[in-house]
Amino acid sequence: MMKDSLYRTYCLYFLLSVFAAFTSYRLHLEGFEEVIGEGIDAIIHGTGRAPDQYRIFPYLVLAAIKEVLGLWSDLSWKYPVLIFESLSLFASSLILRRLSISLPISHILIPLLLLTYPFLMFDGVRSIAAFILLVSSITVFLFGRPNPQVKIKLGFYAMLILFSFTRADMALLVGLVCSVYMSLAIWEKFITAAIPLIIQLLLDTTIFPEALYYSDLIMLSDNISLIHFVSNPTTYLLLGCSIFYWESIREFIAYLFNDQKFIFLLIMGYFLTVFIIGRPNEYRLFLPIVPIILLIIRNRNAPLMI
Repeated sequence: MMKDSLYRTYCLYFLLSVFAAFTSYRLHLEGFEEVIGEGIDAIIHGTGRAPDQYRIFPYLVLAAIKEVLGLWSDLSWKYPVLIFESLSLFASSLILRRLSISLPISHILIPLLLLTYPFLMFDGVRSIAAFILLVSSITVFLFGRPNPQVKIKLGFYAMLILFSFTRADMALLVGLVCSVYMSLAIWEKFITAAIPLIIQLLLDTTIFPEALYYSDLIMLSDNISLIHFVSNPTTYLLLGCSIFYWESIREFIAYLFNDQKFIFLLIMGYFLTVFIIGRPNEYRLFLPIVPIILLIIRNRNAPLMI
């Protein structure tokens, strides 16, 4: 009976992952296949625009999927993108299930996340968002617990390197949060912070020095105006959920502020950075924080060494 229930759960996750990827494509990308293909090709060949060019690793994975599919048929980027995004979401859902399995919300969390995923892509769709969520989930799942073994720490640093070529700012946030739960020493935390910072510097100045930003680097004035928030329909969905669950949200924030100030400052620092140099109305940017939140809730009663 248990195996049958698990099988049906996995089927649900898989089909919802396909739904999420397919719906996102139909909503945001359909009709722009030529533009999408040119953009992806440019990134793969090292001539894309920043900051997407700096997130080279997921595009290489996407290119590998297209190459494998090309053995049978000469396809556009549509089906490689759908397969890449669907598999990334499905793998993420399996890991997030493991992270949330002891929580009361575990049975609705993953379906709700997959159902809302296409709407998080408004104002800045990126199919690699699912892959970034996957890498964040893997990192938190594997390294979100104390382990003094040197090989585990080396594996953690190797994962951070990979993560930094996927999205360096998120690698910094997830890495430092995991360093707390791994009970790393101060000098080890410095290494954790240095890896994504150095890799981002190399990406910017040495590996892809000619990559140019296609928008202003500082977005503060636009974000303060709130014009992009009110024009994004997902804002009203998230606002309604925030109001309904405000007591739980407030209590969670109070716990972080009172008991986990370092992690609180890390998360607030990421939010502030996105508000200054990004578009916080691109809600996909906050997807990789989901496994961090689950890790915090799961370990809430466990003592941590900062």
